[in-house]
Parts: sequence; C-alpha cells; structure tokens
Amino acid sequence: MTARSGKFGSKKLTGVSHVAPDGLPSEFETEVKFAASPEGLQQAFLSPQLGGGLAARTQTLRSIYFDTAERRLLSRGIVLRLRKSAGTPPVMTVKMPAAGHAGPFRRSETEVRVTAMAPNLELFDSKLSRHILRMTGGLPLEAQFETRVTRRARQLESNDSAIEIAFDEGQIVTSDGIQLAICEIELELKAGDVCHLYDLASRAAESLPLRLDMVSKSEKGFRLRSGVAPAAVKAKAIGLGNSLTFDQLIASVLTAGLTQFASNWAPLLESDAAEPVHQLRVSLRRLRSACKIFGWSLNCKSLEVLRTEAKRIATALGEARALDALQEDLNQGPMTSASRPPGCDALMARLQERRASAHIHAKTLIGGTATTLFVLKLQTMIARHGWRDGLAASDAAKLMLPGRDVAVDALNKLLSRARKRGRKLLSRSDEERHALRIALKDLRYGIEFFTGFFGHPRQVADYLSLLGTLQDILGAHNDAVTSSRLLQDISAGGETKITYAAGYFVGWQARGKLVGDAALDGAWKEFKASKPFWR
Repeated sequence: MTARSGKFGSKKLTGVSHVAPDGLPSEFETEVKFAASPEGLQQAFLSPQLGGGLAARTQTLRSIYFDTAERRLLSRGIVLRLRKSAGTPPVMTVKMPAAGHAGPFRRSETEVRVTAMAPNLELFDSKLSRHILRMTGGLPLEAQFETRVTRRARQLESNDSAIEIAFDEGQIVTSDGIQLAICEIELELKAGDVCHLYDLASRAAESLPLRLDMVSKSEKGFRLRSGVAPAAVKAKAIGLGNSLTFDQLIASVLTAGLTQFASNWAPLLESDAAEPVHQLRVSLRRLRSACKIFGWSLNCKSLEVLRTEAKRIATALGEARALDALQEDLNQGPMTSASRPPGCDALMARLQERRASAHIHAKTLIGGTATTLFVLKLQTMIARHGWRDGLAASDAAKLMLPGRDVAVDALNKLLSRARKRGRKLLSRSDEERHALRIALKDLRYGIEFFTGFFGHPRQVADYLSLLGTLQDILGAHNDAVTSSRLLQDISAGGETKITYAAGYFVGWQARGKLVGDAALDGAWKEFKASKPFWR
C-alpha cells in the first residue's frame, strides 16, 4: 500500500449507505483498534508496515459525549458525540449497532455538520431524529464526559482500497476531573475490500507491540464515569429468515460466536469475576459446535482449522474456569457448614491463590498475539466466506440449499447422537457421561443457532428447559469429578489438616453425585419422551 495524509477532524460525510436497525438510513464504519504503550505507538508510527516515514496530518480533537442522566441511549447501544478540531466546523455523530450480524468491527454511523458544540437532533434525517428522541423518552441530553486527543493520521491506498490509520494519544476526562489515558491506533476502512483492512491489522499485530482493543472510547468514558466494570456477555439470539441459504447461515452463526467472544474480552481483562471466563469458553464451544455441525455437510478444511484453534484457546482457559466453579461450589456448600474441619480455610486460601494465578494466565492469553490473530483471521474468513475455498462441486452446490433444510437435518443428527450416548445412562462411566453432556450441549447450541427458522417459541423454550435440566445434572457430576482431581492437586504437600479438608470436600461432592443420579434417570426419560419441535 502507498500512503498519504488524509482528511481529519471529521470523517468523510459521504459513503456507502445501508439500513440500520429500525430501517434507519445510515452509513457505517468498519474499524480495527489496537491499544499500545506510548513507546509502542511511536514504533508503530515509524513502522513501514503502517506507512512509516510518510506524511501524516496532526490534529487536536475535542469530543463531547451526550446522553440522558439515566443513560438511555447507552442502554440501547446508541452513542451521540460532538467533535471539534481547529479550523473546522463541529461534527455531530450518532453510532449504533449495524443491521444484521455485523460482527465486532462494524457499526452504523451517521454524521452532520453543526454550528455549536451542543446536540441538535433536528439536523439528522427526520426518521433518525424521531428514533433518538423516542429512545431518550423526551428527557434532556447532558454532557457525560469528553476526550482530548492528539491524532496523527495517514491514509494507505492499494488495490482500490483506502485505509485511514490514526495514532491517538490523549485523555478521557469526566466532569468531576477523573482522567484515563488514551494510547490507541485505529485502522478504518474508507473504501474498498474489507479483507484488506483485516489483513493489514493481522500483519501489524504480528510485527508490532500492539494489543487488539475491543472497547471504544465511548465505552471507556461511560465506564470511567460510572466506575462499574463491564459485565460478561451471554450469547444473543440469531435472527434468521426462511429465505436464508446455507452459505448465509454459516456466516450468521460464526459472526454471532465471534461477537460473543470479542464482547467478553473487556469483562475478563478489567475484573477477576468468574462469569467472563465462562462466557468466553461458551462462545468458543459454540464456534466449535458450529464447525462440527456445518462440517457434516461440507468437507471444509478451514472450518476444521477454526475448530482446532477455538479448542486450543478454550483448553488454555480451562483451569481458570474449573477453579472458578470449584470455589463457587464450595462457598455455597461445605464452607457454610458450622461443622467444617479447621483445615478448610487454609485449603480455600490455597485455592484462591491458584485461581488468581489462573486468571492472570487467562488475561495474558486473551491479550496475546495468537488470540488477536484468531479473531482477525476468523473475521476475514467470515468477510470472504472462506469456507467456500477448495470445495468440491457437490459441496459448493450445497451452499445454495435453504438454510432451514440444513438445520432440520443437523438437528436430527444431533438428537440421534445424544440418544445413542444416553443408552443405559446410569451404568455409564464418568467419561461416557461427559460425552453425553457434550452431545447435549451441541444439540442445545444447534437449537439456539436455528430456532429462528421454526417459530413455536413456547415449544422451543420447553425443549431447551429439558435439555438444561439434563445439562445441569451432568454438569454437576462432571464438576465433582474434576474437583476431586483439583483438590488432590491443591492439597498436595500441605499440612495434614489441609489434606483432611480436601477429603471432606471430596466426600461432600460424592454425596452430591448420588443425589444427582437420583434425578438423572427421570430427567432422561422425560427428555426421550419429548417430541422434537422441528419435526
């Protein structure tokens, strides 16, 4: 790519149009952002990879973010900003989630020039103005915080694509004087093939000391103002239309999995809570299930590569998740007993130390280059529908099949697989029960992927409830098996009272396994007797 200095202070006010949520006309931005140290930022600025040595324009940008006192816009994913730079009129911008399954790097964006640093919603398209007013409930808009940034930017152009690279240093400042330093690099597609953006981002991540940053300046500002750490994000429903092809279905499901994975980075990195680790593993499990399900119909190497890499990351997060589950289980059970042995507190202290170390490892993993490349390569694969590559003609033809037909076939296979693994269930070994649990998870995820094709929400909810009961019972059994090994490991080499406490906990969990077995048989029979809603 060649480089040139771009137009800054406000983004170009014309561009590709699309329809945002609620049918609102809008443009969109596609952007990859990295966090860096000041030294890393300067290294990146000078790097040939990002046009180092070529001219860049420097500007000081002041941006004020507005919302109601109750932050009604934020609760709906809407950001309203006014930005001013020297010598140019202010620009008012509204951003919101892009339509459909846009992924973590694309947002709807609409901009208009204004005469003052105060919001005037009437300057937007009338439909958009009414939408924002409706979201505010008619309450007044108030300044929430501002950003003060020195931006150096240049534009790289090649193969009919243009990418603006902005090197930002500055602060987020709240009205009560709280500040947060900003040191970021933003790569934004201005024109051309989005895959060129992700390719450039991947090369930068491989060669420079950068960390993929999934949190926008606006999100950082609102969190700074509230003092509340970001919460873990569960999987969201995938809206599907009956006209969707198999090819489009793959893109929708993989995008949903990637979005959930990326959405849980900040909750993990900014807290020591257990739920972000769990939801990261859930998102990876859903991606692996999707690759398995789609792989039944397609002989596709790229899906298998994705599945393998998702498993690698999930396995690396496994110890943190297992220790989280063990700590939660023990705190809700034996630690509340007045008759617990004296070594319990010492054992729990060892567990907490081990858990803290596992969470540090999890944060390092998520902040590492390999995980950044996993995200960018998966996004590239989705953007270019990479599962089409190298397919035999017969498999390529399947991509044009109705997605609903593929879903029905997949759910039938998933159900058959689960029923087979559940035969003579109570006599099954721990490993065989775990295999059944995995099969039930795959079935549950398949239902959640495809439920938009079938309607019947009450039947779907009832069926998922049956699956959930079975998964809870089998999950508790598997946790007890895993916990027994963990407790032996944690107590090894400790005082006798610590070993005794570990045995006390193992015995308590063994009792739980017996109670679970009593409920398992009935739950399995009820599940087998239920009618699959998709038939």
